[in-house]
Amino acid sequence: MSRYSHLTTLKQAYKDEKLMLFLGAGISTVLDLPNWSDLIKILAEDCEYERWSHLFEQLKAYL
Repeated sequence: MSRYSHLTTLKQAYKDEKLMLFLGAGISTVLDLPNWSDLIKILAEDCEYERWSHLFEQLKAYL
């Protein structure tokens, strides 16, 4: 098997529209998107769940 056969397979998958990328969590930092902690805060504010804020704070410990 050629060392470039994987590239050929990827290229063909792209042409066939069957290529899917999985990006790690760190990509959000590069794109200036919120991290999980900040996202929870934004969602809580948008949903006006101030009475549930203690639960959102507890969730941050698991993220």
